[in-house]
Amino acid sequence: MLAITNVKVHPITSPNIESGTVLVKKDKVFAFGPSDQIQIPEEYTIFDGEGLNLFPGFIDSHCHLGMTETGGMGSHTNEISSPLTPCMNAADAILPDEEFVYRAHQNAGITTVLSTPGSANVIGGTSTAFKTIPTVDIDEVIIKNPVHLKIALGENPARVYGGKGVAPASKMGVAHMLRSQFRNAQSYLAKKQKSAQENKDFDIQEDMEVLGQVLNRTLNVEAHAHNYEDMLTAIRIKEEFGIRLHIVHGTEAFKIIDQLRKHNIAITFSPQLSVASKKENRFKTLRSAAMMAKAGLLFAISTDHPVYPIDLLLIDAALSMREGLSLQQTLESITINAAKILGLENCIGSIEVGKDADLVLWKDHPILHTQAKVERVLINGEWIYTGQKSHGQFESYVRSFE
Repeated sequence: MLAITNVKVHPITSPNIESGTVLVKKDKVFAFGPSDQIQIPEEYTIFDGEGLNLFPGFIDSHCHLGMTETGGMGSHTNEISSPLTPCMNAADAILPDEEFVYRAHQNAGITTVLSTPGSANVIGGTSTAFKTIPTVDIDEVIIKNPVHLKIALGENPARVYGGKGVAPASKMGVAHMLRSQFRNAQSYLAKKQKSAQENKDFDIQEDMEVLGQVLNRTLNVEAHAHNYEDMLTAIRIKEEFGIRLHIVHGTEAFKIIDQLRKHNIAITFSPQLSVASKKENRFKTLRSAAMMAKAGLLFAISTDHPVYPIDLLLIDAALSMREGLSLQQTLESITINAAKILGLENCIGSIEVGKDADLVLWKDHPILHTQAKVERVLINGEWIYTGQKSHGQFESYVRSFE
């Protein structure tokens, strides 16, 4: 049991506390408030924050962390043997002790990420949310799996498979494949239900089972889309099949604000700091998030690591603030908004009683000061990083040469 006291608490979903105390019991926040109103039980270990800023752990809600290794050692984000691979799962490709898992929490205070299959396939597979605690066993740090079914519209799948001379070779082909697979899944579910009613054997198909979860609305869809026409195609498919959808990237979302509002579509803007490397993102602008905020729509900001490094998430957020977001909206985009998009708002994304004790101490405000450094990181109620000594293999290895 731990008491973090004498800190400026930034809960995100409630007002800041200039001099506050947070009590941690096991892996949860037990209580928090002004220090003169929180009584610390004798059995609690006290950590005096000496005026540091205490934030909830930040969230990168779309990346490929652990699925691509640094140093050119390998990338396992796309199973390009087929454009339709719904039963692939990101967890099977994640290296949870890869270098940037350390950098995520030590450099940027990121304690939870969503790692997702890439966008080469029309249907790429399901994503995994995990805590950035370095380990060799991904099951130890998974917080939710699966989170979303990843689909991709637009240039990427058409380029990958059209280049091989097979379908899909156009945006029409991509949309047709999606509709065809969802219709197949509808037929599969109907036959499965009939077999159960008639007490007959039924051959389970893994791909159809995943798509069935989408149709039954127990699994959300994350749609890769940059251009507005691709987003509108995704929305049409959402309406046709009654699925739950949000969009990642959303480069041209500002062109269709009314439609996004009508259908209550959330956007994860990602990546914002990379160059406009293809026609699809030629209208990329850091003003997008502010336009979504003005429209009252849910949005998050993420890195799409390794498109740009995960430890630059806060720079991205700060630049979006420069372009019109308020400080509160900026913080929400990498905390509670991201948690809502992942369906994890009941356990992460803010400092609240009963939520996971994922807490980060900063000397300066991490959005307002580019020189701000992480002082300490607590994940699941345990110190993961103490500023002077990392509990991870990578940092220890690097320090051995100093």
